[in-house]
Amino acid sequence: MAQVPAERQHPLGEVLRTQKAQMLVIVGLVAGTTSITYMVSYLPTVGVRELGMPASVTYTAAMVGYAVTVLVVPIMVSCPTSSAGSG
Repeated sequence: MAQVPAERQHPLGEVLRTQKAQMLVIVGLVAGTTSITYMVSYLPTVGVRELGMPASVTYTAAMVGYAVTVLVVPIMVSCPTSSAGSG
């Protein structure tokens, strides 16, 4: 079998060493959108059952939350990080 160079044996480690800022941005975006999705998904249920709000209000709030997510995520993805292009 052919020998694989040491730097190619652990590609995840190489990415984590050389692309720290980009990885932090990705982790932040995934965590942010996941938490927003859970909050917006359960907002109508909590609003109606626990707070006694009309369903129309809670569903409107959920749709506004989703719309904000749809608008903000592409903007955040397109923002360059300080080390973009280096390395």
